[in-house]
Amino acid sequence: SGITLTVNNPPTSGGYTSNNNAVEVIVSQPQSKMFSSVLMSQTPIVTVRSVALRNTAGTACVLALNSLSANTVLESGTAVLNMPSCMVAANSSNNGAISVGGHSTMNVQGLYTPGGYSVSGSAIFTSATTPVTDGNTLVDPYASLPIPSFSGCNYTNYSSNASVTLNPGTYCSGFSLNAGANVTLNPGVYIMDRGTFSINGLATLTGTGVTIILTSSTGSDYAEASVNGGAIVNISAPTSGTYSGVAFYQNRNASVNNDNSFNGGSTMNINGAMYFPKGHLVFNGGNAITSPCTQIIAYTVTFNGNSNISDSCPSSNVTPITIPGSVTLE
Repeated sequence: SGITLTVNNPPTSGGYTSNNNAVEVIVSQPQSKMFSSVLMSQTPIVTVRSVALRNTAGTACVLALNSLSANTVLESGTAVLNMPSCMVAANSSNNGAISVGGHSTMNVQGLYTPGGYSVSGSAIFTSATTPVTDGNTLVDPYASLPIPSFSGCNYTNYSSNASVTLNPGTYCSGFSLNAGANVTLNPGVYIMDRGTFSINGLATLTGTGVTIILTSSTGSDYAEASVNGGAIVNISAPTSGTYSGVAFYQNRNASVNNDNSFNGGSTMNINGAMYFPKGHLVFNGGNAITSPCTQIIAYTVTFNGNSNISDSCPSSNVTPITIPGSVTLE
């Protein structure tokens, strides 16, 4: 039939001529002359060209679990998200699953979602790999993580503005550190049963080998997190045991889209996973995270104002959010 098939790796034209992960296929076929024979002496040839790009597997540092909504990962204002070694992922099938807007800056290894993404306003978006849309839903790496059974309250409505050292246990009906508090947590699991886990301005919380669990023994009023302006939080997750790699864990039975906020002026060094499977996790203006690995998994994730998140997780002990390899047509 006279068909000519040409395969070039990398392509010989277009925007991927130096990319060995790109393959160009050119198909040409002579066409029979009918009326054109009156005007053409040579046989016409129809040529089509396509380029396929292989996206290698990676690891995500941010995953939004909501499966339907727009803006499940939202960056706005003057927020800066700097994750050149990590990907940002969303399980939503919505065309606007991941949104980068305002005057924000996002520098990532890549994006991955079953839906789509948008960049608007004067936002700056940089990705080392081509964003993957129409991908598969990613597996929640902590879907089977248990909540400890309730065995009574060790403390009720705990509050401090002094320098103290605390032990693992169950803290019921609220936990509040106020200005002047300098609290050290001994290694172990801290269960916040109902109320708000609140770290306020000019308070410092430090703990190594610590997991903070936000839950409820009554099935209502599930504990939420609130870290406010001027607070300093230095938490490293355990490196072994049931909660290895997990710094914060909110019960998956909490009401959908409950609010957990890390607000302006706070500084956080959270080495481990922040796992809020039914929670809305918001990082507001003036908030900074600079730890070696803060893995963020929530129902939705929002970076507002001038929050600044710098992150890289490949060598941490967190359970990885694995991004499968894929092929896209360019």
